[in-house]
Amino acid sequence: MENELLRQDLSSEEQALVNRIMQKYQKNKVITYILWLFTGFVEGHRYYMGDTRYAVGKTVTLGGFGAWWIIDLLIIEKRLNFLKDVLEYQVIDQVLMYRRDYYNQSYSNFHFNYDPRYHHQYPPTHGHHRQRNHPDDRYDR
Repeated sequence: MENELLRQDLSSEEQALVNRIMQKYQKNKVITYILWLFTGFVEGHRYYMGDTRYAVGKTVTLGGFGAWWIIDLLIIEKRLNFLKDVLEYQVIDQVLMYRRDYYNQSYSNFHFNYDPRYHHQYPPTHGHHRQRNHPDDRYDR
């Protein structure tokens, strides 16, 4: 929901940029299910999705001796949607900051800084696209 509200503030050029970046970095559902099927007991799909801590713990126990392999089948879709939302939020946030810092410049110079650990900060605690007293606010004064 938050991403839809943020997307309304984007120009068509910015939305196209967000879509291109999303296609590049978004996790593939088919690959995830194939990894689940063939490497599910050693949590290959979790490594692919960036859930390294869970994956290591589950790998050591061989996926809870098979129990987590079945549970993961039920939650893969939800996890992929969550990761998609996090990535979209991160991309939109960077596009909006780029717009603010480099107003009236071309987006050909835009570089997306992908941070797979970003999902620990999502969703934002405020209704705004980033927290107040953010380090980048020093430019607004």
